[in-house]
Amino acid sequence: MRIVIVLIALMDNAFAYLDPSTGSLLVSSIVAIFASAIFFIKNLFYKLMALVSGGGGDHF
Repeated sequence: MRIVIVLIALMDNAFAYLDPSTGSLLVSSIVAIFASAIFFIKNLFYKLMALVSGGGGDHF
């Protein structure tokens, strides 16, 4: 981990360019991953609650 921090600290300018469509793609991807993770966790929670309450979880 210390090596990574040292390498990042010693880096020069990258002279990189992100055009607007690439930035939009990155933002859309991050939002989609975040929304998918929330949906996945919510479904796990509901299935766990149904299993604990004895409902079986098939109706969700």
